[in-house]
Amino acid sequence: MMARLKTKTEAFKSSLLSTLPWDHTSFGDGAEIEACVTGTDKWETIADVRPFLGFDGEDIAAYIVCAVNNHEKMRAQLQKANKALELCLSCEGLSPKTRQKVNEVLKAISETNKVVAN
Repeated sequence: MMARLKTKTEAFKSSLLSTLPWDHTSFGDGAEIEACVTGTDKWETIADVRPFLGFDGEDIAAYIVCAVNNHEKMRAQLQKANKALELCLSCEGLSPKTRQKVNEVLKAISETNKVVAN
């Protein structure tokens, strides 16, 4: 039973993290963060944000939503760049220096992807 719950929790987490864009709805001095959950294809409230240490709940929610959405956009762009560079490596006639530079960039993208994924 616990393994099944863990699998469902991991699937839900993965669903939320792969969803673009997140959004927020303000109310009074707070806000709700919402995401369209894969599988249900419904917008669902995933966090209730209240004011904290002089920050308005709406400002906190807007910051979180912006961070998550930009994180996902960056990850998508890194994947596209990686694929494009791998295609470059399959081209005939690249100089050894060019191949070396492409491989250096691919390594940097890989390392950045590891950081972005966490």
